[in-house]
Amino acid sequence: MGFFAKLFGRDQGIDLDTLLEVVPEHFEERFGPVDMVWHELVSDELHIDVHTIPPNPKCPHNVIFTTGMSMRRMKGEPHYSEMFMILPADWPLDKMQEEESAYWPAFILKTFARLPNFNRLTLSPFMTIPYQDGGTAPGSPFDSFMVLDGRELGDGFGLIAVDEGRSIMPYLVVPLKESETEYKISQMNADGLWVEFKNRGADVSKLFVVDLERPSLI
Repeated sequence: MGFFAKLFGRDQGIDLDTLLEVVPEHFEERFGPVDMVWHELVSDELHIDVHTIPPNPKCPHNVIFTTGMSMRRMKGEPHYSEMFMILPADWPLDKMQEEESAYWPAFILKTFARLPNFNRLTLSPFMTIPYQDGGTAPGSPFDSFMVLDGRELGDGFGLIAVDEGRSIMPYLVVPLKESETEYKISQMNADGLWVEFKNRGADVSKLFVVDLERPSLI
């Protein structure tokens, strides 16, 4: 670590060029090649792009993920993270810039990506946010969104190595229905809903891919 890093603390973020290399590489190895990048035309302190991976032999679903969240270091562990969501194969990605019902997954990823920077908090598993207007996301039954450690998908979906001493946590965003949200709010611990799912023998993998038709797990 250099003199100024020792004096003022380690750098406050990972540069965007590095993020645009290591993050897509991580997702492409697991889900297949990136097809498109939705570049953010107007940015604040962070430049959050959304990358899309269409269905392919590695993954039968659409996958979207962010780069840019890790430009700022979070206060607690993990210091760096990026967000991703798995969408059904027929999700109209080509209409994301035209229809809210197609765009809201990208909106939610960007919202989570900016939370630590604007609210000085650290994301952690099971953290949940409501949809922006307190209703449901357009064309969906989901009124809130929860983050899961990427390793819920398997050990191979864990940390993204950047360099010695720095790594990025990929957080999977899953949508919740009203009854699930209400139960989560009623719990003292952030993982209360997840524990209840397990206690009921619910198939939590049904949460991993956005399914507009899925029944509540509560």
